[in-house]
Amino acid sequence: MPYVTLNTNYAYPGDTINFHAWDLTATHQYLCGIWISASDLGCLNSYYTDANREIYGSHTICQRAPLGSQSFVVYDPSTSQTVASASISILNRPPVAEAGPNKTAQVGQEIVFDASASYDPDGTITWFHWSFGDGSDFGTVLSSCSHSYSSAGTYTVVLTVTDNGGLTASDTCTATVTEAPPVISNIDVTVVGLRGPPYPLLAGATVTITGPETRIGTTDANGHILFSEVALGTYTCRASKSGYHDDSKTVDAGGAGTHSVTLQPRAWGNLRVKVQDTYQSLPIVGATVRITEQVYPYTQISQETDTTGYAFFDDIDGEVAWELYVYSLGYDHTQTVTLAPGETRAILVSLEQPITGQLTLTVRDQSTNNPIANASATVNGNMAYTNQIGAVSWSLPPGTYNWTVAKGPYYYSKSGTSTIQQDITTTEDVYLTPTGITPPEEITPTLQLTSDLNTVGVGQPVTLTATLTFTYGGNTFSASGISISAKWSRATPADSGTIDLGTTDANGTVSKPWTPGGGGDYTLYAQYAGCNNYTINTTAVHLLEAASSSIIVTVTVTPGKGVLEVRAYADSTEVTASVEVVGVGTYSTPFTIEVDPGTYTLNAVYGTQTDSKTYNVPEGATITVDFHFTAIIPPALEKAWPWLLLAALGGGAAYAAYRLKGKK
Repeated sequence: MPYVTLNTNYAYPGDTINFHAWDLTATHQYLCGIWISASDLGCLNSYYTDANREIYGSHTICQRAPLGSQSFVVYDPSTSQTVASASISILNRPPVAEAGPNKTAQVGQEIVFDASASYDPDGTITWFHWSFGDGSDFGTVLSSCSHSYSSAGTYTVVLTVTDNGGLTASDTCTATVTEAPPVISNIDVTVVGLRGPPYPLLAGATVTITGPETRIGTTDANGHILFSEVALGTYTCRASKSGYHDDSKTVDAGGAGTHSVTLQPRAWGNLRVKVQDTYQSLPIVGATVRITEQVYPYTQISQETDTTGYAFFDDIDGEVAWELYVYSLGYDHTQTVTLAPGETRAILVSLEQPITGQLTLTVRDQSTNNPIANASATVNGNMAYTNQIGAVSWSLPPGTYNWTVAKGPYYYSKSGTSTIQQDITTTEDVYLTPTGITPPEEITPTLQLTSDLNTVGVGQPVTLTATLTFTYGGNTFSASGISISAKWSRATPADSGTIDLGTTDANGTVSKPWTPGGGGDYTLYAQYAGCNNYTINTTAVHLLEAASSSIIVTVTVTPGKGVLEVRAYADSTEVTASVEVVGVGTYSTPFTIEVDPGTYTLNAVYGTQTDSKTYNVPEGATITVDFHFTAIIPPALEKAWPWLLLAALGGGAAYAAYRLKGKK
């Protein structure tokens, strides 16, 4: 009978012990160590018996060995049996507590205490208990917490940690709390709107000052708000109001005068986003579409696409850049969109979708075995048409799908069910039974699209002409009464749309003027949906659906300019300031310049005062920029200085000096 003995009755995880096992099978492999379960032999190591059927070995207790009384086993892997065992107690090492550095704060100020440096050498810490020294304490499973003190003083903070074996350890730090500085100043703010002149004082604007403390308030009927008794220091003053862009400036508490914040009016636009899959151009329902404003306050709006694959965003800011993010089934798309004021933009986003299997339906005539072209095939609500050899395919995730094939009124419809497996093409042969009605001869028509101009300026229209014809018996015929549309797309900025050209006339032609929305290179092609039947010399002819025109038209629109109108004011009086339009030049106010569409930063200097603003200038738009400063010399005093000089100096010398100055 095998036996095993140990050199100790207890050990900690990570300790090395010695053991002796005998009466075993000679030169045989055994697994020795702390037993966990038959499915978990991870704490056992491999040993071989010597010629005397014994093992003299040393073994390191694994870190995840269970605490308490355990079995040290000799396990025979060839029979999956434990042949000998001995008892040993696995002991728990205590944790180590680290309360972190000493803290300083003011009365009422939140202090964050962080015990993340604490650890347990053979397990985990399950509880952190803080005693803050002011009669309050707090327990949590998290390593950090916050606390504030209601009175000044030096407090001893005690941290006690408990590990998963129930052992504890403690550490301390000190919190030194002082009285907050006295509140001794005011901040006076007026919010002005840049719709004018005259420029309105904005009532109901939200004003936030952030610095040594944070205050929020709303302007009165005169656009004014006073923040009383605030702590001395430098603050960021931000103003916001519906219909205006937010703006901010830096102010000092205790500074003289009223601080003026000017807000630029917003221009609104609408965004239409359609999401479809890359391979079949089918709408993706339930895709996440999110737009995020790229300037403060970084507004974020999120929607899911509807049953047509669309998400709609109405009345969004039309003068700032938005990040458009689209996500569905592990695939995403990101781009930047900037709307012109009042613009409604349509954007088409194509996303790949997981492709793991393929379903192919091959449709044939039951009586002739001939392939049936242009039969409608619907799989789980998605319709497609068979090609000239009667085949139609879908790329689908694994699963079971219901399908229906029809071509009425010439054949009876047929339905079935197919199971799709990953990386496997499932082919179904579908035979349709004729109804007895003779189908017309099927012909693929020719659709062409032309434009009278290929290069135009902004706002200049082009005339698009589509012609639909078909050939039968060696003759060409016009297809009348067909609704034609044109698809357009532009790479920069990325957008697209559809133009309804109308219905073809007796010559198979339809024309319509179209004005592109802005500068860039446009690609257009025509298409029509639906079929039509014609009779040629008593023979029924059926036009198949055409995917698109064979000719693609390109139109280049030369970008137009935008306008910057810039003025400067000291209090309410217009003054001359130097303004650098970065990347363009430096000018003296007032001035008006034409610039290419884009985003511009303007840096203004008036005396020792400076200000900076950034604006997006859309194509064809006029952007008014006003800088507001504090007057250096009151206007009345500036005009009266010669007379004040005469009064101060007296006599003809001063008068002569004034006359000489006037003649220079």
